[in-house]
Amino acid sequence: SAFFYTYVCEVAFGFAAALVLCFMRPGRESCVHMVRQNWRWAVVFSPLSLAANVAFTMALKLTTTSVAVTLEQLTSLFVAFFSFLLLRARYGPWALVFLCVAVAGAALATVSDAAGGETAEAPLAGDVLSLGVAVMASFYMVLFKKVFNILEGSEFFIFCAMKGAVSLCIG
Repeated sequence: SAFFYTYVCEVAFGFAAALVLCFMRPGRESCVHMVRQNWRWAVVFSPLSLAANVAFTMALKLTTTSVAVTLEQLTSLFVAFFSFLLLRARYGPWALVFLCVAVAGAALATVSDAAGGETAEAPLAGDVLSLGVAVMASFYMVLFKKVFNILEGSEFFIFCAMKGAVSLCIG
C-alpha cells in the first residue's frame, strides 16, 4: 500500500541522513545514545501519525475530496488551541482575526461543496474523519514542539527513521 512505501522511505532516508550527520560530528553524543533517547517518543508519535494518515485515506473514500482537504486545513485552528493549552502560547488580535478568516473560509468551502451536487458515499462520516485528521495532526505537531523544543539535524533524522520503523511495524 501507499503507507508501506511512505514509511519505508522515511526509514531509509532518515537512517541514511542520520548516519551521515552522526559521522560528520565526531566527539559529540553517539548515534546509539540518540536512538536510546528517542525510541520511546517514536513509539508515542507513530500511532498519531499513522492514524491521521489512515483516517485521511478513509475520509477521501467517504466524502468528497474537496471537503476532506478543506476540513483538514482546519489544522491551524487546532494547532492554536493545543498550543494555548500545552505550550501556553499567546496570540495577538491579528492572529485571532486571521484564524477566524481561515475557519470561515473552510466553512464556506464545505457548504458550497455540499450544494455543488457532487455525491459521496457517507459524507458525514467522511467529514468527521477529516476533522479527526486535523485534530490528530495538530496534536502531533504541538506535542512534538513540547517534547523536542530544539532538535539537531541528526536527532531529527534518527527520530523520523525510528517513527517510520514503528509505523511499519504497527501498520
